[in-house]
Amino acid sequence: MRFRSLILLACLWLLFATPPGADAQWELSGNPGGGRITSFAVKGSILFATTRDGGVFLSIDNGATWRSINTGLPAKAVCQCLAVSDASILVGTREHGVFLSANNGGWWKAVNTGLSETQILSLAADGANLFAGTSRGVFRSGDNGVSWTAVDSGLPRDFPANCLVISNGNLAVGSGGEAFLSMDNGVSWKAISSGLPKGAQIFCLAVGETDLFAGTEMNGIFVSMDDGGRWKPTVSKVPETEIHCLLFSGANLLAGTGGGLDALMAGGEIRRIYHGVGVLLSMDKGAHWTAINSGLRLAPKLPLLKGRVAFWIECLAVNGSYLFAGTQEGEVWRFPLSDLPHK
Repeated sequence: MRFRSLILLACLWLLFATPPGADAQWELSGNPGGGRITSFAVKGSILFATTRDGGVFLSIDNGATWRSINTGLPAKAVCQCLAVSDASILVGTREHGVFLSANNGGWWKAVNTGLSETQILSLAADGANLFAGTSRGVFRSGDNGVSWTAVDSGLPRDFPANCLVISNGNLAVGSGGEAFLSMDNGVSWKAISSGLPKGAQIFCLAVGETDLFAGTEMNGIFVSMDDGGRWKPTVSKVPETEIHCLLFSGANLLAGTGGGLDALMAGGEIRRIYHGVGVLLSMDKGAHWTAINSGLRLAPKLPLLKGRVAFWIECLAVNGSYLFAGTQEGEVWRFPLSDLPHK
């Protein structure tokens, strides 16, 4: 079955590798220098990026140059996620909780009072309410991070909140095989997993005008038109890969892919090899997908596939007139929004 998956992936690559236009190109806009790009956030004209090994970086020139902004953060903090709330920006770390800056990263202060779990996986902001998804549930702050309260009634015990999103005024959270919705700012939660594959790992969520989308590990992209009441696969099947991020730019839905696949090597060794079909674009709510990869740097050749067919996109953002992609290799790429395909 794994060999069949590899052959299918190679065939799908030929379909998805076709560039949308001869002049549409990604360009390398910079390498902040902190390793894997784990998240982006946009505040006005400023683009922020978190990294695995170098903390937080800022760009005021559409990614051409990057500046480290780590004053107040613990040394070697693994920064996982960002959120913008009014004039403040928050960063979630893997070991040290949440930090807030009121001056665009000039300095950071810890805001962890009430957080009983400081491994932060996701952040979301909705007006006066901030939400932190941790490895053991969800927390809410109504005072800009001064204090936090657990809001996990209805969630499984020690629920790892991989992703949080505000959906039509409600809060949705996703994790391994399950998604939940709260209509009262996290006071109570209800399961919204009907139609999702059993055990599917949910990596990301995104909200369109009326629909909620979920990106999974190796199970594709799913859509719900009733806030998670029922999920179904997007009409066009996405190749077997991890969906790391989903982003709306106007009516366009974009997906960043990458991940692992077990392969049988010579001598009987099972090795996990990495692949991804790059950045995918849908102009019709997932009914059809087009790869926009021209110019992106490819990962090293993969055994057995005998071709350079690997990308690893961690996060996406839109700032000004550009679409940005952050990679596992720690690079930031940009693509002119004006060059995206049109209906």
